[in-house]
Amino acid sequence: MFLGATILDTAAQTRSEDGSSFPDAQYVQQMAQDFGLTTRQTQALAVVMQRYRDEELQVFRRASFDQLPESLRAELTAARRRQGDRIREILDDAQRRRFDDRSRTDGSAR
Repeated sequence: MFLGATILDTAAQTRSEDGSSFPDAQYVQQMAQDFGLTTRQTQALAVVMQRYRDEELQVFRRASFDQLPESLRAELTAARRRQGDRIREILDDAQRRRFDDRSRTDGSAR
């Protein structure tokens, strides 16, 4: 039963903004269909896929900005800019000024 709860937790935590399930849900369902997986096997496969995603993300997070290809650096810079813009939208004027000051001082929005 622990595995089933883990799957539900994993799926809930990995829902995208549009409410769809975790990124590999379609792959897991296709594998289950193609190989005739049991419910338990399907749940275990979902956990394996989520763990891989977590490990993959950790590898990318350890990479320095300079190690990324120029195209990815541009995408990351644009994503960071959007993040800052979205944060600024939820702040009041005084908070926004402090946020902007911090961003200029340390070069990040975090």
